[in-house]
Amino acid sequence: VLNSDGAARGTPGIAGGGGIIRDNRGLFQRAFSANFGVCSAYKAELKAVAIGLDMAHGMAIKKLVIQMDNKACIEVLNNPDYQGGECFHIINHCRKLLALNSWEVKLTHCYREGNRVADKLANIGVAQSDLLIFHQSPPTSPPA
Repeated sequence: VLNSDGAARGTPGIAGGGGIIRDNRGLFQRAFSANFGVCSAYKAELKAVAIGLDMAHGMAIKKLVIQMDNKACIEVLNNPDYQGGECFHIINHCRKLLALNSWEVKLTHCYREGNRVADKLANIGVAQSDLLIFHQSPPTSPPA
């Protein structure tokens, strides 16, 4: 399962994203936090799921359930008729990964309470100076 989330402090504002992959027993596999500079929360959500998809694909995962708390992003990624506006390239990248025959991917909505770890990682991303950090073990605190 990949949980991903984006965060922005303002509209637009300083933004970040995060995601975590857990195995079928719920155990940590890998995570990321990313600093996106200034953008909207919507764009941050899409950028975060794109990084999560790239990470999962790189791990050679065969079956993946993506859980997001943003219904609009799920609808856009599932709607091939939506062109994407300013986020076209991000959406297109995600759709190409979702369509690969090498794996089975399902997008699902989860409530904010079920996405707390990804939310925490997204907020770490907002505060970090590095653009992208991959975590091989769960992060214990935000960067200094």
